Amino acid sequence: MKDEKKSRSSFMLFLELMKDFLVFMNIEMGLAKAEVKRNIHCAKKGIILMAAGSFILILASLALVIAAIAALQTIFPLWLASLLAAAILVVCGAALLLTGKRRLKNSLLIPTHSIARVKSVVKKLAGQ
Repeated sequence: MKDEKKSRSSFMLFLELMKDFLVFMNIEMGLAKAEVKRNIHCAKKGIILMAAGSFILILASLALVIAAIAALQTIFPLWLASLLAAAILVVCGAALLLTGKRRLKNSLLIPTHSIARVKSVVKKLAGQ
């Protein structure tokens, strides 16, 4: 009779543990979704910066190339004036694109914090 009670209470503890684990997993899934949304939001900012940088490069290349070449042509030959204007545009555009790329690189789309918490709990449960 005592063994039956003991095994029954062990079974009830196991069921309670499984229920708590499922609740934990449900909460972690919600946190993981929130983390992914936050990471996607950060990635969007980087993409927007890169798009803005690209658009500005196009506008700059249209306006500045013409003005710079016209101004530099009074001092240098036409080919050298064109080369100097293009070099300046490349430096400015590259700076904007690299800034956007760095923002994208720093934003992870994987919910690393949630995964680490779940692994920790599973490890603790497996050890007990």
